[in-house]
Amino acid sequence: MAPWAALLFLLLAAAAGPLPLSVARQAPAVVISGGDLPGAVRLAPADADAFQRRLNQPPRYSQAPHVSGIFYTVATAYWDKAVRRADGEPSVDASADYYPAGGFVRTRQAGKDVWIVIDLRQRALLDRYIRLAKSGSISAEPGALEVAAAARDEPISVSAGGRLVMPAEAQAFWSAFAATGKARFFAEPRPPTTNASGGYWLAFSLPEGRVLTYFYDREAQTLTDSLGTEMYVVSPSLAAALPQPGGPALEIER
Repeated sequence: MAPWAALLFLLLAAAAGPLPLSVARQAPAVVISGGDLPGAVRLAPADADAFQRRLNQPPRYSQAPHVSGIFYTVATAYWDKAVRRADGEPSVDASADYYPAGGFVRTRQAGKDVWIVIDLRQRALLDRYIRLAKSGSISAEPGALEVAAAARDEPISVSAGGRLVMPAEAQAFWSAFAATGKARFFAEPRPPTTNASGGYWLAFSLPEGRVLTYFYDREAQTLTDSLGTEMYVVSPSLAAALPQPGGPALEIER
């Protein structure tokens, strides 16, 4: 698929809203600690869900690979799902060592080391949290949109109701969002109600190819992610800076 076609697909998908997702409960937590971090940092529920959404299991090594550089402790029940090949196998430790140089992960199963390597999308998530936590740019338990706002030095594109937002508009939004406050997390997923609210979807395309989607409810003045894991109350200053749907059409080079 040509680059412009892929971008057009993302914009059309954002205009229609996210595909329906069945989320019965929150994904297992993912917590990073150790290394040169000042303290532990917990992935936002939406990011923890994305980290564990992998079609296949990570490749497993029969022998320990050569690793170098600093490593971090990543605690999550996902490692059991990532390593075990059959129900009858021993369970896998929830705590693992993550080496950003190479993406290698070492955990333990029945007292023995097990080595796997995670993919580029999973690495991008962990590495973003590590970088921002080291610099003090995020709290110990940030929301996914808070993390994206702190990482806006990365190439993150924004669309509103399917319209690609221009850089100046995006900058105004990020600046206003920084003063909005913290995410409110739901104990159980509560996807946004989109009918008869007069709202629209905002989409944030991350460098690793993932898209964060939030519904702006005009009546309630809230931003809620598509999975229903976190919500932000929209202040008057943020409402004034929210990108609006419509406006100039996206020009695509041919």
